[in-house]
Amino acid sequence: MQIVKLPIKDLLPHEELSQQRLVDLMRRVENDKVQRRPIVVSRIGEKFLIVDGHHRVGALKQLGYPNVLAMVIDFYLTDRVSVRGWSSDDQYDKGVIIERALRGDLYPPYTTKHLVRLDEGEWEPFHHHSILEPEMNISLEELGRKSAQSKLVRV
Repeated sequence: MQIVKLPIKDLLPHEELSQQRLVDLMRRVENDKVQRRPIVVSRIGEKFLIVDGHHRVGALKQLGYPNVLAMVIDFYLTDRVSVRGWSSDDQYDKGVIIERALRGDLYPPYTTKHLVRLDEGEWEPFHHHSILEPEMNISLEELGRKSAQSKLVRV
């Protein structure tokens, strides 16, 4: 796994955004002037599927920042990554999620919840996981620099 700065234009969402959550997050980002935690993505060809962090990407994009800090994972680690529903324990097929993202056929907000199992522990949500999404507080100034993909940290 590695943390990189990626152009927002290279990201593929698979869920729509909650407008209220987006507005709240935009206010917090503007106030704090940092991206607190990286989003989680997986490479899909030349693009990156957003696994966790749709609202962070939306807030930064709406505020005019061209880049986002992201943890790159392998979405196909079948024994380590699972996708379930937020409101149910339904399983979601990763291939279908990717196909829908590539077509722009987005799920409604908060449909899928991505879980990870590190070592032989319990399944845990990606959202604000201390290893996958460590608090880094990268300045918006750093995200505002228009540059090619550049590695920041190796984890």
